[in-house]
Amino acid sequence: MPPVADFVFFVFLLSNLVLGLCSLVDLPIHYFRGLGHWERISHPVDAFAVFLTMLTGYYAAKSQSSILFWAYCFFSLATVVLSYKDEFIHKIEAPGYEQLLHAVMFSSSAVLLVSGAVLVLLKSNSFFFLIAALGSLFFMFLHIGLNFFVKFPLAPSPSLSPERERSKALSNSLSRRGKG
Repeated sequence: MPPVADFVFFVFLLSNLVLGLCSLVDLPIHYFRGLGHWERISHPVDAFAVFLTMLTGYYAAKSQSSILFWAYCFFSLATVVLSYKDEFIHKIEAPGYEQLLHAVMFSSSAVLLVSGAVLVLLKSNSFFFLIAALGSLFFMFLHIGLNFFVKFPLAPSPSLSPERERSKALSNSLSRRGKG
């Protein structure tokens, strides 16, 4: 492998490890915070999107098909966009350290997917895409198991969160002053 391929391979592995470790750290945070109905469904969907992307990357690297390469690029972009769908909930429900952890996860996910595209272009070994696909499949089933069978505690409704209550109280206070 040329030196640039070694570097990209290292970046691919490192970002995959960071993503996996952050996902493991995120699970107990979700347990103690509780998850709403939206997050219970969306987290397995996120893991499935990464699985589908890595599986496409595996076949693209194995076959060197340009159609599969572009499918990998499309799935990569869709996976990154899909991972941001929960941020409007995290902004309200999640503490700052969880939001920071999610930022690291989103960044490492994007680095993983871009380095994967470069590995396909460099005609690299497809085996590592398969390992990444199996890892994301593991997290998908872990999220399904914890969200639907073990039952993480439900998060309080966003309308009952302290931030929403303070905002509502301030809004009511200001509207009363305007009437007076």
